[in-house]
Amino acid sequence: MRKILMLLCLIPVVGSLIVINRVEPYIFGMPMILAWMVFWLVMTSIIMFVVYKLDPDKEEGDDAL
Repeated sequence: MRKILMLLCLIPVVGSLIVINRVEPYIFGMPMILAWMVFWLVMTSIIMFVVYKLDPDKEEGDDAL
């Protein structure tokens, strides 16, 4: 499950920007490509948070850096 979520973060990198690369339509006042990048920036952060929470190897309270 974690690997699937991590691979999901690659969607905007693997060719989707070629398809999305246009100015119109505007989404929330931003060109399509900028809105797409902002969307995936937020989604990648959320997905990585879920991956972190699902990680069985992490130890709560481990402050060793």
